[in-house]
Amino acid sequence: MNSARGDRPFGDLEPADNWRDQTCFRSRGMTITGTVESEWMVEPRDEDKGYIARILLYVRDAYGGLLPDGQLEVALRWSEADPTSPQECARQDVIERLQSTQNPYVL
Repeated sequence: MNSARGDRPFGDLEPADNWRDQTCFRSRGMTITGTVESEWMVEPRDEDKGYIARILLYVRDAYGGLLPDGQLEVALRWSEADPTSPQECARQDVIERLQSTQNPYVL
C-alpha cells in the first residue's frame, strides 16, 4: 500500500470514488494519464483504518513527527471508529517484549 500511496494524504472519500484497481485502498484524483491532481487522497479499507491511525499517532508522538494538515483529525477519528483488535494487541505485546516500547494508542 505504501508504495502505491506515496505521500498522498489519507481521507474519507465519497461513495462514488473508485477503488482504482487496488485491493487495499480507494483513491481519488488520478487522471487517465497517471498525473496527480491536487485533490489526490487515499482511503484504506474500513477494517484497516484504526490500525493505520494508531501507527501514525505513535510515530508522531515517539519521533516528533508532524502530520500534514487535517491528518491528525483523520487519525483520531479512525482510531476511535475502529477499535483495537486482539491481533493488534498480540502484535503490540511482541513488540513490547522485543523493543521495550509500547504504542499507547493500542489499548
